[in-house]
Amino acid sequence: MLLIFCNTEDHVANSLHQYLKQKTQHVRLINAEELVFARSWIHQCGNDGIFDTQLILPDGYTISSENINGIFNRIRFLPTTHFIRQEDFTYAQMEFYALYASFLLSVNDKLFEKIHTHHLSLLEYDTYCMKMAIETGIPVIDHCFSTMARSIPNNENIFVAQTTQFGIKYKKWTYTVAPDSPYIFQAKTSGQYLKAIVVGDQFIIPPEIKRLEKKIISFANKISRSFMELSFGKTTEGYKLISTNIFPAWVPEDVIEMIADQLIQKLKQ
Repeated sequence: MLLIFCNTEDHVANSLHQYLKQKTQHVRLINAEELVFARSWIHQCGNDGIFDTQLILPDGYTISSENINGIFNRIRFLPTTHFIRQEDFTYAQMEFYALYASFLLSVNDKLFEKIHTHHLSLLEYDTYCMKMAIETGIPVIDHCFSTMARSIPNNENIFVAQTTQFGIKYKKWTYTVAPDSPYIFQAKTSGQYLKAIVVGDQFIIPPEIKRLEKKIISFANKISRSFMELSFGKTTEGYKLISTNIFPAWVPEDVIEMIADQLIQKLKQ
């Protein structure tokens, strides 16, 4: 069985599900709400060190570690709408995600993308990716981390790390004085942007940054990503990496087909 885990209204997950249904009956789309409102969730480790998960969804469908061939994970957060107080809401969300991450780690060999601890914090992960990109020789746009209030020069953008119900997000700051909370200065671009997409050992890279092809593939391997989107902005020194996105909101149909073909191979294993 192939499982696609996603949040509600996920274009990529829904498109992939529709495409895979034309190829096989052994595929199911499961949204985050089904997980947090599951009838039961048993996740245990035996004396042999082997993990086993038995999960019964609200409609009675049972997920078992033993009958999973492949998983495509698109869940960014697990909603906890059954809690009212903010402190309960936040704590429950962390606990649910810890349980979910533990489940994914127990079936790591079946994931389209293996999970590791850097995936647990979006703030940490973004910084980690930039560091790895520099190490592989990809030109990265200038960043500056600060907490000091100051005027913002015209040639810089500022992004503030904020905790929301969807996790840690960077929000663009529009005021003339920087906030007191931690933030990132990012050098401005000319307004011209390019996107590269990596899907396993396949990729879509615009001709303007084709020279970075080997470095982009090396970067994806270095951070163990099988599916990711890289955004480049044009500067006076050429195109530079400005962000990585492990959950692209939209991808072209040929990328959906690339992902589907690789998942179908897992079904045959």
